[in-house]
Amino acid sequence: MQMLNRLVKSSAIAVMALTLASYGMAIASAPPIPVPTDSSLTPAQKGELRAYVTYWFTHLKATKSHSEMVHAANRLLKPLKTPGQQPSAVFSYDYGSIVSRELRPLLTDPRRNLIVAVVLGRVGDLSVQGSLEMALQSKNAGVRYWGAEGLIRILPQLQSIPPAYQEAQTKLVAALKVEKSLLVAAKLAAALAQFSPLPSGVFSSLNGVLATQSKLFAMRPPSTVAQAGELARSLVAVINAHAQPTLAEKAAAAKYLTQLLSYTCQYWALKRLDRTQRQLAPSAMVDFTNALNALTGTTDFTISGLSSSSNKAATLLAVNELTGSQGQAGAIQKIFPKTPIPPRIGGK
Repeated sequence: MQMLNRLVKSSAIAVMALTLASYGMAIASAPPIPVPTDSSLTPAQKGELRAYVTYWFTHLKATKSHSEMVHAANRLLKPLKTPGQQPSAVFSYDYGSIVSRELRPLLTDPRRNLIVAVVLGRVGDLSVQGSLEMALQSKNAGVRYWGAEGLIRILPQLQSIPPAYQEAQTKLVAALKVEKSLLVAAKLAAALAQFSPLPSGVFSSLNGVLATQSKLFAMRPPSTVAQAGELARSLVAVINAHAQPTLAEKAAAAKYLTQLLSYTCQYWALKRLDRTQRQLAPSAMVDFTNALNALTGTTDFTISGLSSSSNKAATLLAVNELTGSQGQAGAIQKIFPKTPIPPRIGGK
């Protein structure tokens, strides 16, 4: 047995040594790149950029090791993300253009598309706009998330180019209309909240995602409580961006937020959440109440000091006063009378 353990240990060390050696060889043989702070690049320097990106792109595409994929991705970002070294606008655009052109085909590669999306999302230059918009259409929610995140990072640059800015808005609105993932919808909404005026259809799309979640919360303890809270924060951002929802849209949002708040608190008070959900539920409930405050233009839905150590019974009573309970109208029904009182969840 000891001999077997020594063999396993020596094999693991050998694998690690080979991996480190592979990294070392890859770095040693990588082409050089021009200084990122240079404000102009000669044709020869642009050729060096292409050689550098092609080298690490080939490494990323060829390897089957996740750790080596990450290594190659970090190397692709290094020229733009070296601490204390701010790349020039010219360098960022030329480099980003090459990265975008090389990596875009891998957005359809299920083994590499998420890593590729992270790289594209972190480039931070308008040269990757087309690839980020392509990422929004991926079947992988993580890829869509980084497509939205990347667009958020470059929207300030795109403002000076109206056609590109309008195109980004159009793509984001279309993506939100069909998005099912809470986190991706929240990120898309956060991006759209930066446009002025707020594009039409954003509020109703968010309501669609909230509606789906409220139905799920009604059926079982929520596994997406934190993501629902993130979506509520994005709704606040949309409202603060001077959204002009119709009365029907506001009433619908009030209904779904009321249900999310009530169901989360009921599961929490009835001890039907797992450990992680119990820890996340209080902050999500604060997010729901903040969204209700923003929606109603009041502070009526504030619950002070809510945390995982709060008295659950007392908190449930406070929430019931906001959402209504057992036929007794709450604060939300005083503003939106047709908001249904959330039904009680039977405890076991």
